[in-house]
Amino acid sequence: MSEQTESERKRRQRVSLANAFDRRAWQRGEQPKVHTRILAGGVALIVAATAVFAVGALISYQKGKNEERKNNTTLSRPVPSPTVTVSPTASKSPTASPSRSRTRSPQQKPATTPRTTGSAAKAKAAKPAATSRFPTGPKFSTTTNVLIRNVMTGLCADVPGYGNGKLDGPVEQYNCDGTKNDNQLWDLVVNQKGAGPNGVDLFTIRNSKDGLCMDLPDYGRPVKTAQVTEWHCNPGSGDNQMWYLDKKKDGQFWIRNHSSGGLCLDVAGVKGSGGPAAKLTLYPCTIEGDHLWSFS
Repeated sequence: MSEQTESERKRRQRVSLANAFDRRAWQRGEQPKVHTRILAGGVALIVAATAVFAVGALISYQKGKNEERKNNTTLSRPVPSPTVTVSPTASKSPTASPSRSRTRSPQQKPATTPRTTGSAAKAKAAKPAATSRFPTGPKFSTTTNVLIRNVMTGLCADVPGYGNGKLDGPVEQYNCDGTKNDNQLWDLVVNQKGAGPNGVDLFTIRNSKDGLCMDLPDYGRPVKTAQVTEWHCNPGSGDNQMWYLDKKKDGQFWIRNHSSGGLCLDVAGVKGSGGPAAKLTLYPCTIEGDHLWSFS
C-alpha cells in the first residue's frame, strides 16, 4: 500500500470518528455538556451582575438620604441673634433697647436662706406675735405713760407749765415731749370693763406726774364746748371723768365722754385752728374736725 493511500485512510477514519461523536452528543433528550456549562456560566454572570447593581443602588440611595437629612437639619437649626454691645456714651433709643444679660458673674453667689428644723422651727412657730401696749380698740388693758396726740394738729394733751397741774386747772395741747421732764404723759386706767355703749370699756385719763384726772365742771351732764380740767380721780362714783374709745382708723380714735352722751375730746378753735396752749374741750364728734387722737 502506498504512502498516499495510508494517509487517506487515516483521514477518513478521523472524519468517521468525529461524525460518530456528533451523532451521540445530539441524541434526543440530551444536551451537549459544553452548552450546559456555557449556559450555567451565563446565568451565574447575570446573577452576579444583578447583585452588584442592587448593592450599588442601595449604597447610592442611602447616601442620598444622608445628604437630605443633613440639609434639613441645617435649614431647621435656629440662627443665633447677634450680641448687641452698647457703648456707655451711646444715647438711648426711644424704639429699641439693648437686651440685658442674665449671665451670673463668677463672683456672684446665690443668696441662701438658712433652714430651720427640729425644735427651733417649733419654737419659732409657737412664738406669739408682738402686741402693742397702746390701745388698738375700745377694749384694752390699763396702760401708763402714754402721749395723747391730736391727729390734725400734731400736738399733745398737756398741763400748763412743767410741774403738777392744779385742781380745776385747764388741760391744753402743746408741742409733744415724751419725757418725764414735762407733764404730757397720761395713764389710761380701765375702771369698768364692758360698761360703756355696746360693751366697750370705760376708763379715766390720769396725769402721770400729778395723779389728777381729766374732768369736766361739776357733776352733772356736761354740755358741748365745756372745758376739760383736772380733778381728783373718782372712778365709779357717778362723776363725769369716765371716757371710752370709738375706733375710726387703725391707731386713730374718738375719745368720747360717757356722762355727756358721747361728746368728743376736742381742741378749741375752728377745725384744728388752735395752736400751742389751745384748751381742750368737748364737742359733737365729726370725722373732719380735730377729734381724732392717737397714742404713742
